[in-house]
Amino acid sequence: MEIKRHHWVNTIIGILDSVFILTEVEQFGAIDAVNKMLGKLNIPERGHAFLIPASVAMEAESSYYTINMDNYQNASHNRTPRVIVSGDAVVSLDSWRDMFMNMITTSYPDLLPEEKLLLSSMFNTLLLSLGIPERAATYFPDDVVRAWKQSPESNLGF
Repeated sequence: MEIKRHHWVNTIIGILDSVFILTEVEQFGAIDAVNKMLGKLNIPERGHAFLIPASVAMEAESSYYTINMDNYQNASHNRTPRVIVSGDAVVSLDSWRDMFMNMITTSYPDLLPEEKLLLSSMFNTLLLSLGIPERAATYFPDDVVRAWKQSPESNLGF
């Protein structure tokens, strides 16, 4: 399976959009940020992925996230992002970042430590710009829950 950069970009943006209901402006900025991030890390041009995440494979095979984003944009239901209110479940920004980091570092285990640091910093910046963790999530992907359970914050009783 040949994975191209747009598969990575569409997967990451598709996940963010499905979870946080991105505005068109946010989508545009996030697409630009993710594309630049992958460009700096030379992904996927650095070579074949060691392991392709299921989400990226779904996008490459069937344009899963591209179709979903298009359907959401054309839907008549409410697409308004919302802030967290009392009773909402919240996980840390670190858990969201770790989910995306794990997708890339599992696929490209040859990333240098400084590349991993750059990746972490760029995801932090992107997620903060979207208002995470103060932004309500529509659901929590399994990988975010897994990252949360492994984080020190999960043991604080929140």
